[in-house]
Amino acid sequence: MMRRNGIVLWVALTVAAMPLACTSSSLTRFKIVYLDMDGTLLNKRHEIPEQTSKALERYRRCGGKVGIASGRTAEQVSVYLPKIRPNMPLVLFNGAVTTDPSGERNLFVQTLGLEPSLPIVREALKDPDVRLVVVHYADKTFTDSRLKDVQDIMGKSQIQVNETPADLPGRMETFGNAPVKVMLIVKRGTADAVCRRLAPHVPTTVKALPTSGLTVEIFSAKANKLNAIDAILKTHALSRRDLLVVGDSGNDVEMVGGIPAGIAMGNCHPKTCKEALLIAHDNDSDAIPRIIESLAIGPDCPIDNEKQDAP
Repeated sequence: MMRRNGIVLWVALTVAAMPLACTSSSLTRFKIVYLDMDGTLLNKRHEIPEQTSKALERYRRCGGKVGIASGRTAEQVSVYLPKIRPNMPLVLFNGAVTTDPSGERNLFVQTLGLEPSLPIVREALKDPDVRLVVVHYADKTFTDSRLKDVQDIMGKSQIQVNETPADLPGRMETFGNAPVKVMLIVKRGTADAVCRRLAPHVPTTVKALPTSGLTVEIFSAKANKLNAIDAILKTHALSRRDLLVVGDSGNDVEMVGGIPAGIAMGNCHPKTCKEALLIAHDNDSDAIPRIIESLAIGPDCPIDNEKQDAP
């Protein structure tokens, strides 16, 4: 699979994806679009470009359904929802949590489990390349006591931390609830090495993935974005062929590889690149609006603003 430049890329995308589009409407080629956030929908400044918002708005006006599939929490995505205006459930925590489109009501929660997470947290706290351990519950977030050392990273993440106990594993035991996800903030470029060192402590019921140059995420092996999206499609009596997805990271492998119209960004993780139908430009380009305009929107979708959002 090779990257292509300029108009050649978009011709190739259109030719490859069109046989997959199964909607009978000429307003949209795909009924639903699910987008990853970091590295995909968000540019390198963690912004949603105005051109992207306009493309999504036009797609919705013509009946398209928009969803988010992210490793982020509901509070982390909430600041972006006014520019995305999703009208499908949100897939969060790498598929471990599904919420309504507002992010305010949980529809499904797949926990990591307290028993498998405790030894992983203990080992992570000893790892020289781990700068902070973050334990996410469905409605709370704990970190170890080094939070102030990585405030530059955590401040940008919009994560609301509830507690920073000196003994994080001990607090997890007294709290008693099963976490949804454990996230490790690591030294840049060490995520793969940290995963390898943790591997002997990660049971088969758990998955540990490097999700960026600075993060490793640990969650239930049953949870992934594809499984969560499949459950959503079932409730809407739709199939994978109704769907276009775009992602970039290691937590997008199943989603991009499992959906026939799965597209990877140019900045994709090697495993995600390998699974993709095609590879677009990176997240600092106009790739997302061009994918929406060229592939998701049908030929008869009006450009004007007279048509209102479909219910």
